[in-house]
Amino acid sequence: NETRYVDKERYFSGGLYNSTSAKLISIVREWYVDEVKYQIYEKFTSGSDMINGEIRKNFSEPDKVMQANRDGAKLLSKGMYLPFGLTMRAYHTDDEGNVYPDEELEAWNESVTLVVNQEPDYLSDNKPHPSNPRLYTLKVRNNNLLGQTGIHVLPTLNPWITTFNLWSIDVEGEFVKFELIDADNEVHPNPIFGHEAQVYVRKQDFGVMDSITGLPIGNNMPIKFNFTTGTFIAVPPGKLIGVGDKNSLNPIEESEGYKVK
Repeated sequence: NETRYVDKERYFSGGLYNSTSAKLISIVREWYVDEVKYQIYEKFTSGSDMINGEIRKNFSEPDKVMQANRDGAKLLSKGMYLPFGLTMRAYHTDDEGNVYPDEELEAWNESVTLVVNQEPDYLSDNKPHPSNPRLYTLKVRNNNLLGQTGIHVLPTLNPWITTFNLWSIDVEGEFVKFELIDADNEVHPNPIFGHEAQVYVRKQDFGVMDSITGLPIGNNMPIKFNFTTGTFIAVPPGKLIGVGDKNSLNPIEESEGYKVK
């Protein structure tokens, strides 16, 4: 339901938005709904026009009429994607960055629409992926480096001016499937829209074969990442034992994924 999704009253009252972040969320929701409506209209209208054009052109040949209908049905049954994301346009410009008008320089002005899709939509450190109860798409580990009391900062040990402590943080994660889609790519012909999108996919797929030669290409592997960062905290006097980790017996805290053996 369009009105329920936009839900402007939740973010806007008394002629003003409730906050800066509320305004941002509300505007993005409105833009998203408008973009969905526009993309659906554009794609289905152009697809219908091309199918009708082929039927009119080949009306005297029943086989071609049937093929045009089959092509249209095949296209719509695929489940159309809407190319939200980043639209980039490249123009020919002069030394000052001004775009040349058409009457001065006839050139191809390139348009690129990139779509990013991923599985899962959000990485989770507390729930396994539905495909594998042992797969956690995000793992986090904290290591308290200076113990539960931290370090008392001079000039005196008791009372002290501040207490200081450090943590190292390990992060690991992976995308089960990651797709980068070039919606304006023209290397794959399509009988309805003229071309299909070029899709780059990263997922676990061993023994990928060339569809033309039948020769092995290699293995496709999912995107995985890991890094180590850190943080520190300094607190003023007040706590008797300083600042440290909530678990005094074990300075290392791990999310569920690190506990899977």
